[in-house]
Amino acid sequence: MKDTALLLIDMQNEASFNIKEMDEALDKGALVLAACRENNIPVLYSRHTHRPDGLDASICEPLPENGNIAYCIDTDAAEISARVRPLPHEPVIDKHRWSSFFATELDLLLRNLEVKNIIVGGFVTDGCVLNTVYDAFFRNYRVILVKDMMAASNTTAHAFSIINMANWVYGITILRADQAVKMVSGQNYQAWQWTEPDQFHPEPNEIMKVYAELE
Repeated sequence: MKDTALLLIDMQNEASFNIKEMDEALDKGALVLAACRENNIPVLYSRHTHRPDGLDASICEPLPENGNIAYCIDTDAAEISARVRPLPHEPVIDKHRWSSFFATELDLLLRNLEVKNIIVGGFVTDGCVLNTVYDAFFRNYRVILVKDMMAASNTTAHAFSIINMANWVYGITILRADQAVKMVSGQNYQAWQWTEPDQFHPEPNEIMKVYAELE
């Protein structure tokens, strides 16, 4: 796929946020990652990090009295999972806020690679993924969201965040990992495509049904 890159967001060992279905999302990430590498699609990673003293942390970031701050640099918690480990030539962008674009070189690297379409997955759906996707949209990148290659601390938040992006990220494509593999391999694939703003208004008991239809 021309003009396309894979961005894996914060697929790290840090486990303090009790991410549901983290293992499943990592498995899907490994599948899509292998397909992108096989098809010469550039791969980039974001990695959330904090100084041990928390000086680079967000306002009101929880600072432990004992032990390390979440995503403490130079600890195993901050390292990218071995299941999706970057190759030496694949850029890893360290960040200190939820969006992978905020105060980082990500936009510069993507533009130097002449990327226009970003395949996105990672953790957490309702935090760093959501904010990164909106910032990508604001910078005129087209987003391809792999819905089962990401996860959050609860399934409702995960599902509703994807519905939110389906409503308001113009031009977004949403699909499953198995279909993303087909897409990058040049095969026929199934995906949900954005057509107009604000298409979905699910009541709480309808969220999972609408989410299931976005593929």
